[in-house]
Amino acid sequence: MAISLSVLMPALNEAKNIEGAIRGVLGIMTTLGIDDFEILVLTCLDKNGENDGTVDIVRRLSEAEPRVKSIHVDGYQRLGEKFRNGVLAAAKEFEVRIPGDNENDNHSFIEILSRIGQADMVLSYTVNPEARPMHRRIISWVYTRSLNLLFGHRMKYYNGINVYRSADLRAALPKTDSFAYSAEIVLNLLRQKKSYVEVPVRVQGKAGPSKALRWDNLKKVVAAISRLWIDFRLKKKDVS
Repeated sequence: MAISLSVLMPALNEAKNIEGAIRGVLGIMTTLGIDDFEILVLTCLDKNGENDGTVDIVRRLSEAEPRVKSIHVDGYQRLGEKFRNGVLAAAKEFEVRIPGDNENDNHSFIEILSRIGQADMVLSYTVNPEARPMHRRIISWVYTRSLNLLFGHRMKYYNGINVYRSADLRAALPKTDSFAYSAEIVLNLLRQKKSYVEVPVRVQGKAGPSKALRWDNLKKVVAAISRLWIDFRLKKKDVS
């Protein structure tokens, strides 16, 4: 199966990690023999209007490799908003989000991308959570199980390295700009009876703390999931 793939790579102040992440994806494309691809690196300024050099690194790499494209916003954007911009700019048949923090093991990416076409969604989950700090593991465990309880699923994970058909993504763009955008996409597509396969992946240590676990981000996640649950329940009543 010939694969046409857009890689969406959000990065906020990832100067220590972004080059490794991009070069890793380029190597994976070579390994899998995928020629029809693009890497859209989605960058912005932080809340203080600054960047740590990430944008300059991306632009340098894009000059050497035309399939690496810099999409920069000269202001602050939350992760969900970055992702929406990437989806709207993507030009390929399938899309996958790969973080610019270079956290994931490249062999896992190969396993994920090799499953493209087996289902509407390729959903990944972490099999070595001990590689992450304890507080992050606890939050992830509570988050996943809460979503399963609220929406009646048995998913292993919602925020992994997931592959979607571009047409499906554009029809299920998340309303939230918070870290919950990935869960919103998966839940919307599950509601549409889209098929999926779940793939185990490994993560590796990265330089710097996770930006998703800041208190203001967590509050937005709770608000987004609450809104989505109410929305689903209201639509269910309308159908019944």
